[in-house]
Amino acid sequence: MELFLLSVKSDFSDITPAANQAVIQLNTGQAYWDLAGEYVPFTGGLSSDIDEYVVSVFINGVFANDRIDLKSFSITDNLNDRVNTCKFNYLNYGENTRNLEFGMSVVVFDYNLNKIFSGQILDFDKREEGLTTDFIEYGVSCSGWEKKLQTKKVAENYQNQTCKEIIADIFTRYLPEFGTSLYVQDGITISTISFNYIGIDDCIKKLANIADFDWYVDYDKQVHFFTKLTNYAPITIAKGGRFDNFISSIDGSKLKNSITFRGGYYLEDYLYDIQVADGEQTNFLLAYTPFSPVKVYVDTGSGFVEKTLGIKNVDESGKDFLVSFSEKNIENLDEPKLSAGDIVKITYKRQVPVLVYGEDAVSIARMKLLQGGDGKYVDTIYDQTIEDLEIANSRVNAELTSYSNTLLSGSFKTDVDGFKSGQLLTINLPAFGLNNEQVMIQSVKIKPKTNKQIDGRFFIEYNITFATSIKGLQEFLLELYKRNKEIKINENEIINTFYQRTDDSILFENDEVSQTQHSTGIYHYDDADALYDEAEWS
Repeated sequence: MELFLLSVKSDFSDITPAANQAVIQLNTGQAYWDLAGEYVPFTGGLSSDIDEYVVSVFINGVFANDRIDLKSFSITDNLNDRVNTCKFNYLNYGENTRNLEFGMSVVVFDYNLNKIFSGQILDFDKREEGLTTDFIEYGVSCSGWEKKLQTKKVAENYQNQTCKEIIADIFTRYLPEFGTSLYVQDGITISTISFNYIGIDDCIKKLANIADFDWYVDYDKQVHFFTKLTNYAPITIAKGGRFDNFISSIDGSKLKNSITFRGGYYLEDYLYDIQVADGEQTNFLLAYTPFSPVKVYVDTGSGFVEKTLGIKNVDESGKDFLVSFSEKNIENLDEPKLSAGDIVKITYKRQVPVLVYGEDAVSIARMKLLQGGDGKYVDTIYDQTIEDLEIANSRVNAELTSYSNTLLSGSFKTDVDGFKSGQLLTINLPAFGLNNEQVMIQSVKIKPKTNKQIDGRFFIEYNITFATSIKGLQEFLLELYKRNKEIKINENEIINTFYQRTDDSILFENDEVSQTQHSTGIYHYDDADALYDEAEWS
C-alpha cells in the first residue's frame, strides 16, 4: 500500500484566485473541496488533474483526504545522510481494509507535484478517545529510504575499483531495488578497502571521506555520490525579510583555540645506543625499554658487523648476544668478552608518548582583539586509547575546527520554499551582532498551517534550524569509535550466514556446509565430506 499526500503550496501569488478559496474539512470523515469554492464530495480514484488540488491524499491508490489530520502532518528534512522523517495522525473508522501496517510506503508531493518525501511507516500507535467515538486514531512515524541502508551489513573486500564500481556492487548484492547508475560519479580508484560487517550507509560514508565527496539517497531510491558542492539558502535573513520568530544563541563555553593532546604511546625507531666496551663488562644497559626489531652491531676497528641476537631465558646457545626486554639490556652469550675500546651499537624501537599541540591563529588574533590578553583559550585533552600521531593530529584539528570560534545556533520560520538541510544560510542582522554570518541549515521541518485570521485556508510553514557546524569532530569521534570496534577480516575468508536451526540440520547461505544426519551408535555425526563436524547425543 502506498500513501500519497499533496500538500499546500506556501505562496499563492502565482495561482488563480479560485485556488485560494480551496478548503479541506478533515473532521467530518469526508473530503470536500472545489477550486471554484463549491464543496463537492470526492468519490475516489486518481484524477488526471491532480495538480489542481490544494491538498490531495492517496492511500493504496485511493483518495483519502478524510483519513489524514493535516494539522498533525509534518516532514523533517535532516542534514545530509541523516534519516528524513514524516509524521501524521491517521483516522480509521472501523474498516479493516483501511488499517495501517508497519513497512507501508509513504510518498509526499507538494502542490507542483514535486516529491518532498518518500519512505515507509516505521512505527505507529493507536488511540481511541472513548466509547462515544467511532474511529481509531493512528499516530504514525515514517522514515525516509535512508533508513534501509542501516539495516544491511556489508562484509566485502574490493581492490583496484572506483568508488562508483564499489557502490554499484554493494547495492546489487544487498539492496538491488536502489539505483546507482544515474547519479553516482566515479570518484577515485581505491587500491584496497574492506568493509567489516558495517551498514551500507557507513560504507558510503567511508568512500565519501576518502574521495572528499558528498552523498545522499533521494526519494526515488536513487543514490547520489558527487563532488562537494556549495549550496546556498534561497534567501538571506535580513531586516524586512519574509521570516519571523528568529532566535539565535551564542555559546562561548566550549571555545578553545590552543589545544595540547596527550595520548598513549607509539613505537618509534631509535637510531642507536652507542656504548664503548671497557674490557670487563658483558652487559650493556639500554637507554629505553626496547621493542622489536632489536639489532646489535660490534666494531672492533674495521667497521660495524651485525651480530646474532637471541632472547634471554629463551635461547641458551647459538646466539652472539641476548636481549632482555624487561631488564632493558644486552648481554654476551657466545660472543667473547669485548676488548676495551670496542664499540657496541644497538638499534631498536622505543615507546614515545603521543604529544600533539595545535592552535588556530585566526581565532587567537580575533579573541586578542576583542578581549585583550594573549587571546588563547587553552585546553588539554587526554585520551590514552589513541596511540598514533596521525590520529592525534586529526583529533586536534577536529577540535579546533569545531570549537575555535563561538558556536552560533538558532531557528526561524518562513513561508518561502526552497530550503534544504545542508545549505549555507547568510544572516545579516547587525542588531544581533551578525554581519553576513554564514551558518549551515541543520534541518527543515515542513508543516501545513491554518491561516485562521484571514480565511482558514492552509499554507506551508517551514521551520528552519541552523548552527555553525561541529560535524568535523562528531564524524571523527564516530570513525574512531568504529575503528576501535572494527573486526579485521581476511579478504579471502568464507562468510557463513546462518539462516535456520532445525533438529536435523544447520543451513548456510553459501552452501559451504553440507550436513545430513548420519547415525553411529548413540551419537549422530555429519557426513565425512562436510567442512565442519558436529556430534549430537541421541
